[in-house]
Amino acid sequence: MTLPHVAMKDSHVMGYFIPKRSTVIGNVHAAHRDPRVWECPDIFNPERFFKENDEMIVNKEHIVPFSLGKRSCFGEILARQEFFLSLTNLVWRFKIFPPEGQEKVNVDDAMDVTVKPSSFKIRLVERS
Repeated sequence: MTLPHVAMKDSHVMGYFIPKRSTVIGNVHAAHRDPRVWECPDIFNPERFFKENDEMIVNKEHIVPFSLGKRSCFGEILARQEFFLSLTNLVWRFKIFPPEGQEKVNVDDAMDVTVKPSSFKIRLVERS
């Protein structure tokens, strides 16, 4: 969920009337799980973000991990850079596998202030 906002004027959104001064809370979780936008939304599938040639990432306007509008997360630029640097460094140095004796990594949603992945185990093998 996003932080609460207040409607500045009477508005109509997708057929719903939102009166002035109403508290509005965006449901980011539902936006990322909308079956009208995402095929099999509950299945982790990074390939859905690549164009056919697998070289270019499709930037869908339906991805809103940092919220929307003027009040979106001001740390988004730093977070994206840190994530990119951390992930590429990890993938460059290690091969990533499920733990010994498992075929896949088991991760569930954990509810907190935001939805985050539950604790999980992986096996890292240093690249030679």
